[in-house]
Amino acid sequence: IVSCKLVGKGEFLKVLGSFSKGFCEENHQGICAVVKGRYAKSVYGGGFEGDFVVFDGLTDVGNIANLIRTAFCFGFKNILIGRKKCPDLVAPVLYANIMKLSSGAGEFVNFYIAKDSLIKDLTHLKKSGYKVIGIDMGGKDISKIDNVGKKCLVLGSEGFGISKEVWAIIDLKVGFGINTNKAVDSLNVVACGAVC
Repeated sequence: IVSCKLVGKGEFLKVLGSFSKGFCEENHQGICAVVKGRYAKSVYGGGFEGDFVVFDGLTDVGNIANLIRTAFCFGFKNILIGRKKCPDLVAPVLYANIMKLSSGAGEFVNFYIAKDSLIKDLTHLKKSGYKVIGIDMGGKDISKIDNVGKKCLVLGSEGFGISKEVWAIIDLKVGFGINTNKAVDSLNVVACGAVC
């Protein structure tokens, strides 16, 4: 059972402001919900199902939210976040903003935060039968790759791509078999995540 309360604009903005701390105060449809926060897990706890999308150094909250929505749309159930450079997605204000920007898709995926290092967590997942796949413009055409089974699809940072340390443990480098304009040497991480 969900209880609802109709309030005036002033009270609504007061409630919204107490949670948003400056985020989204003017960009809403006049509806807000107070929900219990979710906590990120560790891959060492096991018990996970489905494929992972891995964020290696992403920093832009809008990109992160779009990728969460895209991942959920394409059936990914898990998001693994490297601690290095990535924002703290479980901080209440940031979490609320990501849930809004992902149009709620973040409520349907599991979040995992790298315990010590992303390399160790990916190595642990490899030992659990996952293939670690990196996206690169020069990678093998993803449409020509046979089913690899359980996978961790790694997306690198907006400015530098996948880190050298993560490339060292990648099982497969994939790209997309689309003829692209050679004058453009890269795509936004969200575009790459959606295409691959």
